[in-house]
Amino acid sequence: MGLVDMTTRYKKEIHRLAKAFGIKLSPRRSHDSWEWDGKTIATNSWKRPHGDIIHDIAHWIVADEDRRCLPDFGIGEGVNSGKPAGIIIANPDDEESAASVLGILIERQLGMPSWRYTYKYHSWNTWPPTEFLKWKNIVRAHGLTGPGGRLIFPS
Repeated sequence: MGLVDMTTRYKKEIHRLAKAFGIKLSPRRSHDSWEWDGKTIATNSWKRPHGDIIHDIAHWIVADEDRRCLPDFGIGEGVNSGKPAGIIIANPDDEESAASVLGILIERQLGMPSWRYTYKYHSWNTWPPTEFLKWKNIVRAHGLTGPGGRLIFPS
C-alpha cells in the first residue's frame, strides 16, 4: 500500500462538503475579486490553504440566507480580497468567531491538521478555552453541529 496523497484527499473532502451544501468552488483568485463573490468560493486553483477554503464554506453555512448572494457575505472586506463588501450585519466579529469555530470543527472532522493553526491564530489556545467553548456551544445551539462538534449535513 502506497502513501496517500493528502492534498488529493482533502480536495475531494472539500468538494464533497461544498456539494452537500450547494456551494460552488471556482479556480479564480480571491485577489482578483472576493473570496466569496456571491456565487463561488475562490480556490486560486487550489493554491489557497485548504483551511481557508473550509473557513469560507463555514461562513456560507453561518450566514443568513439573504446574505449568501453578497460578496464576502456582506460582512466587510475579506482578508485576501482587500475589497469592501459592505457591512450589513450588526456584529461581523461574532459571525467571524462562529465561522472560525465551525471551520475548526469541520477540519478536525475531516482529519485535517490545519485546525491547529486556526485555533492558535484566534488565540483560543488558552486554558480553559472559554471563548472557543462559548462559540462551539452557540454553533451547536443553532443546529449546525451535533455531539462531539460534528457538522450536521443537510438532508
